[in-house]
Amino acid sequence: MRYHHRRAEYTIVPLSRHTVVAEPFRHAPAGAWFRHLTEQLNTPSHDFENGAKTARLVGVPNATAEAFAMAKILGALPPAWQIVYLVGSEREQQTAVAGLSTWRPDAGPVRPVMGIPPITGWLLDQLLLHTPAVLVAQQSAFAESLPNPTELHQQFTTINTGAPQGQSRIIKQLTASGYEGVQSVDRMGQWAKRGEVVDVWPVGAPQAFRISFSGLTIASIAPFSDHQMPMPPSLACPPSTLRDLDPRISLLAYLQPMRTLIVVPRASLLDSLPRGKDAVKQYRQLIIEPFGSEGATKLDWRAAAFYHSQWPLIAKDIKKYSQEQYRVVIQSHRRDELIGLLKRHEAPVKKISWLDHPDLRQGFIAPSEKYLYLTDEELFGRDQRAKSNRRRVEDVFLGDLNEGDYVVHLDHGIGKFSGMKLQRMNGHTKEFFVLEYAGGDKLYVPVETADKITRYIGSPHPKIHSLSSSSWAAVTRRIQQDASIVAKELLELYAQRELAHAPALLPQPQAEERLAEEFPYDLTSDQERTLQETLTDLEKDVPMDRLVCGDVGFGKTEVAVRAAFRAVMNGKQVALLSPTTILTQQHFDTFKKRLAAFPVKIGALSRFESLIEQDHVLAGLAAGQIDIVIGTHRLLSADVKFKSLGLIIVDEEQRFGVRHKEKLKALRTEAHVLTLTATPIPRTLNFALSGLRDISVIETPPEGRRPIETNITTYDDDIVKDAVERELARKGQVYYVHNDVETIELERDRLQELLPGVTFGIAHGQMDERRLLDVMSKFDNEKLDVLLASTIIENGLDLPNVNTLIVDNATKFGLAQLYQLRGRIGRGDRQAYAYFLYRSEKVAGKPQKRLQALLEAKELGSGFRLAMRDLEIRGTGSILGQKQHGHVTAVGLNLYARLLAQAVEELRTGKPARATREILIDLPMAIAIPKDFLPSEPKRLRLYQRLAGLETIEDLHEFRRHEFKNASLPEPLTNLLEALELKILAQRTAMTAIQQSKYSVDGLNKEKIIIKFGRMITPEQIGKLLERNQAWDFTPEFIKIDRDQLGTRWLHELKHVIKIFEEPSSPPQAAPAAKKDIAPPKDS
Repeated sequence: MRYHHRRAEYTIVPLSRHTVVAEPFRHAPAGAWFRHLTEQLNTPSHDFENGAKTARLVGVPNATAEAFAMAKILGALPPAWQIVYLVGSEREQQTAVAGLSTWRPDAGPVRPVMGIPPITGWLLDQLLLHTPAVLVAQQSAFAESLPNPTELHQQFTTINTGAPQGQSRIIKQLTASGYEGVQSVDRMGQWAKRGEVVDVWPVGAPQAFRISFSGLTIASIAPFSDHQMPMPPSLACPPSTLRDLDPRISLLAYLQPMRTLIVVPRASLLDSLPRGKDAVKQYRQLIIEPFGSEGATKLDWRAAAFYHSQWPLIAKDIKKYSQEQYRVVIQSHRRDELIGLLKRHEAPVKKISWLDHPDLRQGFIAPSEKYLYLTDEELFGRDQRAKSNRRRVEDVFLGDLNEGDYVVHLDHGIGKFSGMKLQRMNGHTKEFFVLEYAGGDKLYVPVETADKITRYIGSPHPKIHSLSSSSWAAVTRRIQQDASIVAKELLELYAQRELAHAPALLPQPQAEERLAEEFPYDLTSDQERTLQETLTDLEKDVPMDRLVCGDVGFGKTEVAVRAAFRAVMNGKQVALLSPTTILTQQHFDTFKKRLAAFPVKIGALSRFESLIEQDHVLAGLAAGQIDIVIGTHRLLSADVKFKSLGLIIVDEEQRFGVRHKEKLKALRTEAHVLTLTATPIPRTLNFALSGLRDISVIETPPEGRRPIETNITTYDDDIVKDAVERELARKGQVYYVHNDVETIELERDRLQELLPGVTFGIAHGQMDERRLLDVMSKFDNEKLDVLLASTIIENGLDLPNVNTLIVDNATKFGLAQLYQLRGRIGRGDRQAYAYFLYRSEKVAGKPQKRLQALLEAKELGSGFRLAMRDLEIRGTGSILGQKQHGHVTAVGLNLYARLLAQAVEELRTGKPARATREILIDLPMAIAIPKDFLPSEPKRLRLYQRLAGLETIEDLHEFRRHEFKNASLPEPLTNLLEALELKILAQRTAMTAIQQSKYSVDGLNKEKIIIKFGRMITPEQIGKLLERNQAWDFTPEFIKIDRDQLGTRWLHELKHVIKIFEEPSSPPQAAPAAKKDIAPPKDS
């Protein structure tokens, strides 16, 4: 189909909305709901001044089902319509795009649109031309100001055959429109000059075009690769960026009301638009609602059952649904394994359709469509999303590397990080990690193998290994054996939980929606994800054991409130354990306030309650009259009996004693357990990283939260006086921490003299309960100016009016304590100030390191990294058992966690872990993350490690999409991504090296690409190779070719060649090791 621009034309291929559809979709009939809804949407709406037609859909069980429903609806809409699919988060956007692209690929281009570029000139131009498309747009896209159409079109570069337009003029116009000049065009928004031709890839075009010149005149415009496509007489190149244009109007101004449908997955999304619901009142709308309203179209769909690896039941259900003419579709990353399991249990495997799309991760059943969709989550019984969360925790484990830090290399042992170094090799610049070992030997590690390096956490001064010694291999073998024993113990605990039964707590949409609406803040994206993961776990009939890690003040409590509410609405009781009486009171007040509008009875058990009050609560729990009880370890006493306990919430479990933890361990097999923590301990993280405990991470700060201004200095009365007076002048309050109960009253008298007229209260753990409660209540109600306290305030207090913290003798506190104390302030939108004061003139050793780490951790969300830093300073002996501590000291906590996770996986599957082989990638291209692209050295190092740790092509592509938003990347970084893709692909082959070799012929320098193998190549593989390109030379151990004979897209061609040698299931036998690291001459 031709695309005619007002001033020029070029060819694109928008697809019809009524042609071929995806195979898994074709056999899904349309239910009565579909006819009713599409009739509503297609009814002409003449009176647009009073608002357009609004249709409502009820009964969509999850986001994947929502995308499926939309894919069906699109097929019945007029082909000229433009669809705007409004979403609230990037995760929702990914699911919607994946679903529409999978189930309705004929619907026209599906464009994810975010606010902040990349809203492109091409996209806006398509909207003005009413080209059919589906825009999956985040709300922020509508808050962007965009240029008006006239100014937009002035920025188009128009190229006409026969026109007197010289090369330099066209290049100048393209550059002004944001196009990037490169040596070879390989993506949109680029141009390249090659003698008498200019190659350009217009934004939005399916391919590049070659513009040939005859002097100053354009001779022809030809498609770059599709030679069957006719040569267009002209070409319009929309601007690549809107950065320099004058923003005046919104995205909605580009949409025509009569031809636009806006899909809204939940009505609350409309409130976030710049003008709220009024912004879209002239457009047709489809609103998806959680529960019914008058005139809404109702679905009979439901979420798929969770099978938890019960293969006989899975096979039985697939057989049953197949016999009832259901289309059974399975999305799985473990397809081969799954087919084997299903065949073993006589399931009709041939009747199953398969998908492999990671963003369609929730199963559903649609009886009206006779469609069953299952995913790994339902089949294997564990939420596969935990993998990505574990990876986020692993990122914290990596830490920020500084020169001189101890590191562990997987193959060479413990050394010191000496920095990054750029080396010129074969005419191209590459970047290396430089590690120093015993005797001053240096190891140069290519950045694409950065996953082999981890920060060492163990003892403060570990022994550095020698590159020439074999001792490291012996150490790792010994610790692998120990990891297998620990893994077996962990698996036994996990098996007990999997065999246990807990009540399935099902959604209560109406009540839960009302509770959500009463929350005065918007959930962050991390809170939303964590909440969804938690509520999904509660729907299963095996006990949940989820760990929620989140920085202080980042919203863990709201997740706990909503989980508890779900349990109560299902007729179950909830127990919330907290480590201190003050935190118990804080939680009690929070839950009472949040659930005040609902018939929920809440009780408290701590030393704040009298014996009579405690007896009343105990009787209420036994009789089922109290729904939620919040208390200290008092809740674990033998006299506490529940009528129907459904959920246990544990706040900061690591602060409970051994006896209490044993009691909690027993409860884990009887009820759902949700654990909240701000400072995860390594043992907890090991358990989560091993895959035996689900983990959710909340690391996004609430909107408006500001980093706390931190001051560390010697004690001075003037500093204290100024800090207190400044806070009181803005009607705020102050925490003053003095952690010595014997002298705290003397300190109060001294401060009273320093600050006459200021009201003080004292709080510490040895006070009488009533007196302590009275002081805390007065401070909470702003009747006291300063709370002079011990570390009793460390956990849980949430008072937005307190925004100055003064800690006396700060050198006597642990790093985690200092961080928790600082987290008590800055919980509103005011700037908060923390003063950590020390008495001695000189601070050195561990106290100095703790204070320095605290000063460096100014950014919001630093809690995890500080917890790891604390371990580095004091070692792991105080947290791990003595034997485990010895192993961690030998190899570092990071590597120990990796070996433990590997041992668990081997025991769980019965298969040896697939080792990642060393494959030498040495190709003629620069590889680095340029400093001008990412100036922060710590961020560059983390990015290297995260990239090198990606294990699949899907992970790599998703990472690029998520981290770089498909932005134009510098060539060395693009080359790094290409090298990593080659490395991942080659893992499934017997290849040991992919490298270049230079040679000369008749004075001309040439390059060969050589691929080496660890065992003999088969004749069948050679046949396929020569079918693809007869220029390849080969021997039984390697293949080679001149790089020129691979064409301009030689890297792309190499990927296809590697796939010829893939070995589908088993890993290659041990092959002769490739050179472990590309190392410049050894520097001794």
